[in-house]
Amino acid sequence: MSSAQADAGFAELAEYLPDYLLLIDEDLTVLYTNYKPRYEGHPTTEEVMGRSIEPYLPEDRREVIVQDIAAVFAGGPPVQFESSSFDGQAHWLSRVVRFSDDGETKRALLVATDITAQIEARRELEESRRQLKQAVAVEADVVRAHGMETLGRLAGGAAHDFNNLLMVIQTQVDFAREEQLAGRTSLDELDDIAAAAERASSLTQQLLSLARHDDAQPRAVTLSSMLAQLKPALLTALPSSIELRIEQRADGTLLADPGQLEQAVLSLCLAVVDALQEVKLVELVVDREELDMRDPRLERHPISPGRYLTITVLAPDGPAPPGEGAQPKPGLGWAVVRGLVQAQQGFAEPTKCALGYTLFFPEQRAEPGPVRTILVAEDEAMVRSVIARTLQRAGYRVLQAADGIEALEQFERFEGTVDLVMLDAIMPRQGGRETFLLLRETHPELPVLFCSGYSAETLPRELLEGKGVELLRKPVPRASLLEAVARMLDGGA
Repeated sequence: MSSAQADAGFAELAEYLPDYLLLIDEDLTVLYTNYKPRYEGHPTTEEVMGRSIEPYLPEDRREVIVQDIAAVFAGGPPVQFESSSFDGQAHWLSRVVRFSDDGETKRALLVATDITAQIEARRELEESRRQLKQAVAVEADVVRAHGMETLGRLAGGAAHDFNNLLMVIQTQVDFAREEQLAGRTSLDELDDIAAAAERASSLTQQLLSLARHDDAQPRAVTLSSMLAQLKPALLTALPSSIELRIEQRADGTLLADPGQLEQAVLSLCLAVVDALQEVKLVELVVDREELDMRDPRLERHPISPGRYLTITVLAPDGPAPPGEGAQPKPGLGWAVVRGLVQAQQGFAEPTKCALGYTLFFPEQRAEPGPVRTILVAEDEAMVRSVIARTLQRAGYRVLQAADGIEALEQFERFEGTVDLVMLDAIMPRQGGRETFLLLRETHPELPVLFCSGYSAETLPRELLEGKGVELLRKPVPRASLLEAVARMLDGGA
């Protein structure tokens, strides 16, 4: 077959190809092309034939592409580049390869694939990503704004409670002063002051918990401890004309960020109240439910079958919903609650019998494992005994020490592994800070839980900000102590 016949066969085949083929020489002149304009206003076939392709190359990269094509003619590897039409309607991906050498003219083949659809799809994808990113940012702002609204309502109720507590404290101080001046002693006034201070402390912790803006830190949370922590905040945030009734039918452990979980339940209670004109009673029911493969909720939510812990908030005296799925949702509060619950790997649905909503969380089943050992260093014998008894009842092995020096001796003498060390910040002979530094010299990954009734300033900030270190303030409720221990043993801090 002659060269002319080969070229004729090539041209006949090229007419049926979807790509543009341009046969060019070293001067970039088009010797042959199957090009036909597909867009209005683009060059005709006659305007392309016999002319250089250089004007059609991307202006910002034209010089480099010309050099790359010259290298192809010199025997170099193929080149590839993207280009667009002058009006931006069309986009091509072009490849240039060495084609043939008839002895007189070196030729290369430029194959241009129309990628306009792909470019448009890429732009739409980038725009969708931009919109999604913007929507996520807006949603985060909404959650923060609603969190501040919830915090504001709680703060308003807390201010009212603080006024009452201050009145109790001031009055009982006056009574105690009068008793002292009269030569009488009574502990009743001091007991009332202590109770008021404990209530104020609880309110402060709730405010601080809701005011946190750090990232979610999921940890094992028991429903009973969550309710104990949350109840004072609920009583503070809800109007005094509304009765709160809590019914705990089950208890269990779920994996969630405690602050976000409390905010979700608190926001849900407020949302239910806001959805109705008059509410006299709000019920909070904690229970457990098993979801099997046939449960229709598995189709409505991206969840798996299994055992779920449920938190239901409802207003029994509210209007019954007209039908399943037709229940009015309590505005923005419901959207925020649903987002918080989904962030904890749960889901939420309205109740069927009254205005209310149920939050579902996968129950975490504890797997049997080895007994964990905790070393407790506390100089006060009664406090040390209470902590040890609490931990032992929870299934931990406990080593006890009265100060830092004895703690180091116990640590070295114990033949097994000490999984966690609890240190009182201030102890005779050797305090918690010195003991911590000595332990970390040989065991840098050892988790340490400080307990102190003093302010955080008794320990350096850089020490408390280190990995595997936490501070608990005395007095520590039993549930809070066990949660902190479990969190530390699970690697949190």
